[in-house]
Amino acid sequence: MTQSHADDSLRPTNYTRSIVHVASGVAAFGLVEYVLSDRERAWVPAVFALFFWSLELLRRRSMRANRFLMWVFHRIAHPSEVAQVNSSTWYGTSLALLGLFFPKACASLGVVVLAFGDPAASFIGRRFGKLRLIHGRTLEGTLAFFFVAALGGFAALFGWHGAELGMARALLAALVAALAAATMEIFCHQLDDNFAVPLAAAGAAWAALALVT
Repeated sequence: MTQSHADDSLRPTNYTRSIVHVASGVAAFGLVEYVLSDRERAWVPAVFALFFWSLELLRRRSMRANRFLMWVFHRIAHPSEVAQVNSSTWYGTSLALLGLFFPKACASLGVVVLAFGDPAASFIGRRFGKLRLIHGRTLEGTLAFFFVAALGGFAALFGWHGAELGMARALLAALVAALAAATMEIFCHQLDDNFAVPLAAAGAAWAALALVT
């Protein structure tokens, strides 16, 4: 999702997409924390990602299939996704990589940071954004992303991994992850933020926790 663009500033905020965005993140968090084992966390998201990429291939080969899928998901899809890889596909790919390469705490953090930070940036950026940055981002939206992501990330880490991390390390990881994710959200103009942001958050948190033992 974008915070604000000069060419779409009149487009209303897609609240349905934002709600689905948060709900998907909460569902993914629940799966990581309560349902999937460490081994399953490495391959179950990869199966879903493969399914999503299969749909992308089908869409490229069949205009009828493309029109049908866009009709099914028209309430949450951006018009540009008719000819581009869908954000859900990028998100599924990100979940697969999180499961393959990061420990549970960092994977959960990456999911939470995107789930809450991105809609906050979109809402605040569109409604109140005045100070433009680059690629249509605003300072207000970026700050909203950082603070909401940091708060949600800390709540997730301390609430579910506080015994292993402690308050100080959980806070550090959440702040570092939120900063990395907010920065990535500004600069990932050529990458879908549903792919780049969770990986940036998880990677930054993993590095910070590795350095502070």
